[in-house]
Amino acid sequence: LEYLDLSSTKIKSIPDSACNLYKLKTLRIIGCNSLKKLPKDFKDLLCLRHLHFYYNEYFSMPYEFGRLSHLQTLPIYNVGKKCGPPIGELKHLKDLKGKLEIRNLDLVKDKKEAQLANLFEKPNLQELELRWIDPEKEEREDPNNDENVLEGLEPYHNLKSLRIEHFKGDRFPSWVMKMSVKRGSLQLNNLVEVKLESCTRCKEIPTLGTLPLLQNLEIVELSEVSCFGSS
Repeated sequence: LEYLDLSSTKIKSIPDSACNLYKLKTLRIIGCNSLKKLPKDFKDLLCLRHLHFYYNEYFSMPYEFGRLSHLQTLPIYNVGKKCGPPIGELKHLKDLKGKLEIRNLDLVKDKKEAQLANLFEKPNLQELELRWIDPEKEEREDPNNDENVLEGLEPYHNLKSLRIEHFKGDRFPSWVMKMSVKRGSLQLNNLVEVKLESCTRCKEIPTLGTLPLLQNLEIVELSEVSCFGSS
């Protein structure tokens, strides 16, 4: 079996036997609202190319997720709480393309750990969404760490969409402020969309005048920003 679609079913768990489908390339589990986690041996599906799903930040992903090194479609990656996968598992997923949303970034310790995701080496990613936990849902221990974490999440310069949500640092790191990545100072010239939401402690807006293709700009709940620069 190479294609399995369980979407819009009331399934509560995927049986462990499904992890014996060694030739499975596509798994769709969209709208399975009763499903809270993937099987622990999910990492054995080494031929998997496309995983289509959408869940909240509490959905549990299996450990050693990085073994799925041929994965191309992964709309959401939840950084694990306790026994779930760390952000470093993304390092091995070099073929990711399209959209990637990384959630629970408040669980990442520092810049060094964030760099393990190796986003700069994923040239086929076009949309990147970086989300910290909503402080209204769960209390944050050290929001000042957000600046270091975001600095370590530098993307490849071909990115078309960048979204940052619930970032609680006082200012964005240099690659966001200058809209260019450090390695070679390459401009993020292909950005068509930028969305900054609930970054309530930031005082400055990034330089947006250098983005010639920008079409959609959303700035929501940046309550500390008092003015825009000429750029």
